[in-house]
Amino acid sequence: MSVRAAHLALVSLVLLVAGETSVRAADEKDKEACIRAVEHAQVARIDGKLREAREGFVTCARAVCPEAIRQDCTRWVTDVDASLPSVVFEAVWVDGHDATGMRVLLDGKPLADTEPGRAVVLDPGEHTFHFEVAGAAPVETRNVVREGEKNRIVRVTFTPLTPAPAPAPTGDAVAPPGGSSSTSVPAPANLWQPVPAAEQGSHAASRGPIPLAAYILGGVGLASFVGFGYLAIDGTSRLDGMRSGPGSCAPNCKSSDVTSARNEILAGDILGYVGLAATGVAIWLALARP
Repeated sequence: MSVRAAHLALVSLVLLVAGETSVRAADEKDKEACIRAVEHAQVARIDGKLREAREGFVTCARAVCPEAIRQDCTRWVTDVDASLPSVVFEAVWVDGHDATGMRVLLDGKPLADTEPGRAVVLDPGEHTFHFEVAGAAPVETRNVVREGEKNRIVRVTFTPLTPAPAPAPTGDAVAPPGGSSSTSVPAPANLWQPVPAAEQGSHAASRGPIPLAAYILGGVGLASFVGFGYLAIDGTSRLDGMRSGPGSCAPNCKSSDVTSARNEILAGDILGYVGLAATGVAIWLALARP
């Protein structure tokens, strides 16, 4: 073997040994990372930080981790996915239209991945949600997100901000037309005099005249009451006279006389109902006039 060939063989042997050492060191580093990921994920899961626990279990479920650890972590990822709750934010205006461009803060920190209509995975427990959208006052709520609850709808209703009213003139000065000027004209002293209370009361109490129909119906009601009283008294007196008294004819009274007295009482009752109806309508017309 020549000196050159022996040198190449020695170099190859050195590289092979170094490569095996590097691979072994990398394997040990990955193994330590897998073990640390398992420990951290288990603690986070106990504390209720399921999103953080899932990231750790995904890390230790990689192919570079030992077989036993990889199998356990894969199963734990499935278990945590089943327990992770999720919500769907629904932002609308008070008129029912969708509100776009909403910004969400979860417990005071911006929440990523809040696309409209998409489910957002959260840790279970009580959270403070702060919602913001351009042109509306922010909305803040406290909600309890339960473990295993999927795609819960959280509806947020925004109220548009009303523009600030323009400042009213102070009345100290009146600007001349045609541009600004340093010279100001004072407003008249009685420019903003209040309306007298007596005049205000007269405007508030003024109403239209009582319509003619109210008077007519009132007269009809009065006449009906008079007729009701007369017919009722006369018909009752006639029946009482037939039953008892000097000129009583009971029980041999003529049926025509009895029927006439009863019809008189019935007519009086009808006039009484007409009077009530006419009087009620007349009062309504008088009170409901503009």
